[in-house]
Amino acid sequence: TARFTDSSPNTWAPASMAAMGQSCGGAQVLGVAYDPRIKTCVMLNSKDGHSGTYYEKHGGNYAKAVVKWLDWQLKGKVGQSALFLDDEYLKMKFPEWQGVRKNF
Repeated sequence: TARFTDSSPNTWAPASMAAMGQSCGGAQVLGVAYDPRIKTCVMLNSKDGHSGTYYEKHGGNYAKAVVKWLDWQLKGKVGQSALFLDDEYLKMKFPEWQGVRKNF
């Protein structure tokens, strides 16, 4: 468990916090989503089995997508947004996936 104290102010950036969870943990993310310190939330689940692609090398496609989301949302890497905003890019990188957006 990480511990943060006032004597170590450079160990984390409150403006860059995400809340993430899978399966039941994904539902628990809703319990903290209102917190103004949370910049983005990620709720994960899978129709491909409870663990999705996480047992694959480097976490598989699920891990790749999560990293792109966090890079965009927390680090401001706008180029990473293509997976979520560009249907053609999604089809090229993850042809088996279907993207659905709301209010982007």
